[in-house]
Amino acid sequence: MIGQAILVLGGLGLGFGILLSFASRKFAVVVDPKEEKILEVLPGSNCGACGFPGCQGLAEALAKGKTEATSCVAGGAEVTKKVAKILGVEIEPKTELVAFVACRAGIKQAKKKFKYRGLNNCQADALLFTGDKSCVYGCLGLGSCAKVCPFDAISITAEGLAVIDPKKCKSCQKCVKACP
Repeated sequence: MIGQAILVLGGLGLGFGILLSFASRKFAVVVDPKEEKILEVLPGSNCGACGFPGCQGLAEALAKGKTEATSCVAGGAEVTKKVAKILGVEIEPKTELVAFVACRAGIKQAKKKFKYRGLNNCQADALLFTGDKSCVYGCLGLGSCAKVCPFDAISITAEGLAVIDPKKCKSCQKCVKACP
């Protein structure tokens, strides 16, 4: 009786093992070695600043030639050079960009037109008569830019102005899109 159980279970194990081996070959995902090399070079921050859903998506697009070697803004010039070398392409050096807030009108300088009571979001505030500050071009100070910055390069001062740390800014331009 025990011998039969051992034979049945052994046979089932062998059968399922064979099925799994065929399934692993049938459904195997072939990964481009170039994609793996690119993924090793990328910073792994998965910030999405490149427009792809993380570093894996960018590596896949780069390997397939769907985007340029300069797409990774988080990695900077060093990563761009390494990616270009893997892809076998030449790149021109880009000028490093840093976000800049030109507004200097804080709470004391720019008077409030009304008391804003709504979403803590600059876009929502700007929809109401171009914002609650008397200066229509001024920083609204609700921090929408700081919330979307994947590098913590933006902070909001007590005066209600966005301040950018140029050492942390990678010029991903997410703050530009978030600012009305």
